[in-house]
Amino acid sequence: MELIPTLLKGNSRANRDRIARWIGSDRKRFAELMSVYLGTERREAQLASGVLTIITDKHPELLTPWLPKIVQSVTNTEAHDAVRRAAVRTLMFIDIPRSLAGKAANACFAYLADISQPIAIRAFSMIVLKNIARKEPAFRNELRLTIEVILPYSTAALKSCARRTLKELSAS
Repeated sequence: MELIPTLLKGNSRANRDRIARWIGSDRKRFAELMSVYLGTERREAQLASGVLTIITDKHPELLTPWLPKIVQSVTNTEAHDAVRRAAVRTLMFIDIPRSLAGKAANACFAYLADISQPIAIRAFSMIVLKNIARKEPAFRNELRLTIEVILPYSTAALKSCARRTLKELSAS
């Protein structure tokens, strides 16, 4: 299978699943996907982000060597929303090393506080921050304060995520 032509066939679930099955747990094929995802072609990166989401669920071990670049892609505010959403979502399921936690947290705090960001990116950012705060207690208070500031102006979906996060922060 040629990755880019197959990606460009469309953004259907069937196409994403077909590509994800082809990649499977193959590191070389995953590297090919990541080079497209991290590349400069916006449409290709957007389409690759959908496949990355599937791979994250099925083969998270493939992500480990790519974590620095994934964290870097989280900070790329020029990237397509789908690319940033996939990167932040990926970080929800990964144990972020301490060396990358600060950079990831800074980007996620910025997304969480920015009302112009899509709700999914903001909600995923909140979950990433909660996960970091479990390991880094210093983040707990800052996260709690940020959530309390944005809560009155949030959508129902973000309020629900915020309440769950605040409850978990209080319990820990």
